[in-house]
Amino acid sequence: MQVKWGTVPPDYMSYLKTYGWATFGSTELLGLGVDVPDHLALLDRAETLWAGASIKIPTQLLPIHESSGDWYYCLSKFHPGQPVVFWSVEYEATGEVQPYDEMYDTWSDWFMLRVAT
Repeated sequence: MQVKWGTVPPDYMSYLKTYGWATFGSTELLGLGVDVPDHLALLDRAETLWAGASIKIPTQLLPIHESSGDWYYCLSKFHPGQPVVFWSVEYEATGEVQPYDEMYDTWSDWFMLRVAT
């Protein structure tokens, strides 16, 4: 998939092709598809966040999940070896992603550890 952001990782592409989007209890993942609710539409949400309507996310990040309070898990071009990073409104001024305690080599690792368990 090519979006303004670029090519997404193959494991995330597989998720999008298979499921499109997902909800696990109160956890909602952004996605694609004709039946995706408006607030979970990946491309629309990314464009809004890149434009800075409420908060501004750097265009090198593709939001995949809003944790809460304008905190987002994102696919990243900042860290090629760590595709999933955390972004929060507090980091707008510096443009740096939030370091966190766990490293994820793939989107699938993040998904299994943070969402599916």
